[in-house]
Amino acid sequence: MFDTMIRDIVERRDSGLNTISDGEAGIAYRDLPRRFEELDRQFAGGGAEDWFAFPCGNSLAEAVLLLWLLWRKRSFLLMPRGGGLEIPSFCRCVVTVNIEAGAVELRGNANVSAAPAWLKREPALLLKTSGSTAAPKMALHHHRRLAVNVRNCVARFGVAASDRLLIPVPLYHMYGLGAGFLPAVCAGASVSLMEGTNIIRLLDREKTFKPTAAMLTPTLIAMMLRGRKGDYPYRLAVTAGDRIGEDEMARFEERFGVLFNLYGSTELGAIATTNPCDPTAVRYRAAVRPLADVEIQIDPYIRCRHGSGFECYVDMAGNRLEGTDDGWFATGDLGNAESEGRFRVLGRAGNSQNRNGILVAFAEVESLMEKWIDGIDHAVVVAAAGETERGKRMTAFCQLQKRSALTAAEIRGRAFDVLPRHQVPDEVRVLAEIPRLPNGKFDRKALERLVNYK
Repeated sequence: MFDTMIRDIVERRDSGLNTISDGEAGIAYRDLPRRFEELDRQFAGGGAEDWFAFPCGNSLAEAVLLLWLLWRKRSFLLMPRGGGLEIPSFCRCVVTVNIEAGAVELRGNANVSAAPAWLKREPALLLKTSGSTAAPKMALHHHRRLAVNVRNCVARFGVAASDRLLIPVPLYHMYGLGAGFLPAVCAGASVSLMEGTNIIRLLDREKTFKPTAAMLTPTLIAMMLRGRKGDYPYRLAVTAGDRIGEDEMARFEERFGVLFNLYGSTELGAIATTNPCDPTAVRYRAAVRPLADVEIQIDPYIRCRHGSGFECYVDMAGNRLEGTDDGWFATGDLGNAESEGRFRVLGRAGNSQNRNGILVAFAEVESLMEKWIDGIDHAVVVAAAGETERGKRMTAFCQLQKRSALTAAEIRGRAFDVLPRHQVPDEVRVLAEIPRLPNGKFDRKALERLVNYK
């Protein structure tokens, strides 16, 4: 469990002096117990089985509080810092950090009610997820199983105490937490946290922190390739979220080092990654290998049996909702099985449609257009209103590489040469920049509005 994990790091000679920092302040691992004792006094009087809601950002004080909650085996909901967030009725209080003062503040939940008995059986973490319905629900992770997934990430990424990991992605997301922060702590590596990252702040932090590894969104990778003049020797970088194109991945590795493409989810944590030992052609097309304790079925929908994934969904009143079917979780993604246990993720099942009686995954079309049509930096395909003789209409939005002067008509003409007929978009539009969501993923809803509403 995390108490043993942190105690081991504090006492190890190769990691005790390493630090967790946020650019403003830092703390050595060996000094964590003293800070934890202060938090013990602040939380005195609360029951060990009480649930907390914890709105969390990427400050040092919030990271230390997060570790204390895991150290003391407390159950809590981890959520983004910000106002207007609904607090579940079973959370006794909300714990926040005054960023300017670095002080922990507690306030009671006005709508509190007793937590169901089953929620008190063992320490757990809740992460909010929109799921497939509009009703809010949360994924419940027991500490003991999350710790296993964390150790599997350490093994896959080869994280060591000598590493210096830059984390400019949110701790309240499973990507930043379970694949980045906690594996770094487990290994005793130094950590530098960032939020509100842009290319200037990223370059400044590189100068002061000198990272050897980084967690990067596709947006940050695009920023580095476009807006950075010099190279930087990362030992490894990890990206998750939207697909990274083959050309983009090749350009990144040429300038910045090995890039792991991570496939995971709020429910299951880290599921699979690309492997540096694989041939570059395999890695560049994002063929991933499952982590230890993970089994995959593809038909063509991806189902996963994860030995250290979540327990179930929970609603805002603490009721247990559906989880997995006989241990198998339907990810909602489409995939292709490959040799030697690898597989490719083709995208969300919702980002696909039938044409000529064949299921077309938009991500597959996007990947082929980016690979075979010179001059395209990014392609994003969305469903459009109306029908053609091949089925529902598709529109491709393209962002061009620098110095490319391709027109929409030229792109569609070349698509007929490199794509099967049923995959050729009915319309192509060229944008100066494809809109993205705050998490770095392409904003497909915004593109659908552009094409479907006058």
